Amino acid sequence: MHATRQRRWGSNWTARRTGALAAALAAAALAAAALLGSPAVAAAAGAAAKAKAGPAPEERRVAPVLTWSVGHPLWGALSFTILPHGYATYDFKPARKDRPPTLATKMLSAAQLKALESTLRKHGVCTIVSKRKVGIPDESRPTLSLSWKDLRCAINLWDGEWRDMPRAKEVSAALVKVMEEVEAEAKKAKKKPAAAPSTKPSTK
Repeated sequence: MHATRQRRWGSNWTARRTGALAAALAAAALAAAALLGSPAVAAAAGAAAKAKAGPAPEERRVAPVLTWSVGHPLWGALSFTILPHGYATYDFKPARKDRPPTLATKMLSAAQLKALESTLRKHGVCTIVSKRKVGIPDESRPTLSLSWKDLRCAINLWDGEWRDMPRAKEVSAALVKVMEEVEAEAKKAKKKPAAAPSTKPSTK
């Protein structure tokens, strides 16, 4: 009798466990179906797709909040811009005609924008001024122009000043870091393998 009661209890426990598991799976399936059809999930998916593709053409016509520009007759011209929504463009045109230009774009994250803005404010970017009237021979003069919230100024320093002046050095280092991340997008595109030729027979 004791053995029979044990078997019956074990059978009932197994049935209860199986039923509970089936109910949990059914509830999970219903929740997933509801989630996939919810406006919130659709909106999140749309936002992710937009961030990957970048802003619409009309959104790219707004004035940039940050522009870094520098040119030199020996090596070329570089322009780097960031739009209000974080869309960044790296555009380098070499002076030599036998070298290809580099054009790269990337949607910066909110964290990247916040970190860059924090660095600009921390070092009082709009109060940085050049200490030299003339540069050394062949020295370029990069310009940083800002229309970022209340940061509205243009900083025009000789190349050596951007490297040697402590506050300017920190600002330029932060800019170079972001520019290199955007430029890397162009390098990734060059490394993508070409599509393999189709092996399907022609239907013509």
